[in-house]
Amino acid sequence: MKVRFFTAFLGLWAAVAMASSLEVLPPAGLDPAVPTIKQVLGYDWGEEISDPLQIERYAEALAQAAPDRVKLIPYATSFEGRKLLLLVVGKPENVSRVEEVAAKLRSLGRSAA
Repeated sequence: MKVRFFTAFLGLWAAVAMASSLEVLPPAGLDPAVPTIKQVLGYDWGEEISDPLQIERYAEALAQAAPDRVKLIPYATSFEGRKLLLLVVGKPENVSRVEEVAAKLRSLGRSAA
């Protein structure tokens, strides 16, 4: 019984040790022109809870820093009077076609009715 427990413990320890050395995400090249949340709001992801105005401010900073890859589209106003925004992020060739894609989606919705 002790041998089985020790073998299981050793196997589990080896698996944990090996997994902890693996990276969850591969390193990515970040554009230094695009601000981090810390640069805009003063804190990192998960350190504080962001209110809607802070989220809007960060989304606007992203859209301003990378207008070819980020588009901010206001689509409504909440009952509290806040802008409701759609943040589109993608390759420049896809972001530039947002209106075309939206028109196709609207036509699909009309044809199904």
